[in-house]
Amino acid sequence: MKLVDKEIDSWIEPYATVVGSGVTVDIGLKESDIAKYFLKLTQPEIFEAYAFSLTSLRFYESISQDKSTNNLIDLQEDEYKKIKWKDFFKSKDVDFRLNDAIAKAIDPKLSLNETYPGDGHMEKEQINSFTECILSLYGDQEIEVFYVFMSTWEMKNLLYQGNISELPKLLNNPDLRLTPSLVYPKEKNWALNTDYDLPFTTIGGESRLIDLLAEKNKDKIYRIK
Repeated sequence: MKLVDKEIDSWIEPYATVVGSGVTVDIGLKESDIAKYFLKLTQPEIFEAYAFSLTSLRFYESISQDKSTNNLIDLQEDEYKKIKWKDFFKSKDVDFRLNDAIAKAIDPKLSLNETYPGDGHMEKEQINSFTECILSLYGDQEIEVFYVFMSTWEMKNLLYQGNISELPKLLNNPDLRLTPSLVYPKEKNWALNTDYDLPFTTIGGESRLIDLLAEKNKDKIYRIK
């Protein structure tokens, strides 16, 4: 992929984390249907279907769980194991319902050794599956990949152009965070959006794409009804 000097496409720009111009969403929707609330903040209303890709929780076996905290724990990734959201709620004897789970993830009260990821990345397995699904349905589409960096990174935001088949290789670049902030094609028939402050990624696209992603990533990617 090549680094380019241009702006994010206007149709997706308002939904870019941190740097986008933003959209106005009725705050009341956050109480009545929190999944749709975050979809309206992160995806344009131009697609047939939408989905959430849930980033696994982190369970740190090396520390005590006798305290409660809302703060993320600054430990190395090899010090924790991943837990699917559905399995986590089952371990607490709580039925998994997506809206309830999202609400708890936004305002978590967990044991000290349990955390929701707060860095807004989509896991590599789901990125690879997403790439394969796009290739199978649409071929090797031209895409743009946007990275926004927090001020603490001391890096400028970056925009890449290339083909969807090149995305997994780009993600292996050690100088970039795990997942781009936005990925979208020239055809405007889907979009992938991550956010630093959310423990999930939102996806918009045709019904056949969303259904295929949900089928291949059970308990990880959920279509929004």
